[in-house]
Amino acid sequence: MNYPVKYIIAAAVGAALIGAPYYFPKESLEVLFSVWFMLIPVAFIVFLIYGIIVYLRGMKHRITVSIKPAEAIRAFAGREAGIRSVKRSLYEELSNGIKKG
Repeated sequence: MNYPVKYIIAAAVGAALIGAPYYFPKESLEVLFSVWFMLIPVAFIVFLIYGIIVYLRGMKHRITVSIKPAEAIRAFAGREAGIRSVKRSLYEELSNGIKKG
């Protein structure tokens, strides 16, 4: 919990919204629902725009490396060949050691 005050306020508002229908007339509940039906999409759009802004700000500090697929495959094949040669030499050393021992 980085911000406990935020959670306390959210819990208090939630409790007030849950308890409100018991104390207020029916019309206030209808107003509450109509406001919520408008508030939820607005909040979604606001958070979506905020997320896009934060993402775009973060993109400024990223380094993008572009590699052609053929170069990447060649590099991968070279590494794989190196691993195969090491495996082959280890296998030969082990098999020679077992035959001599």
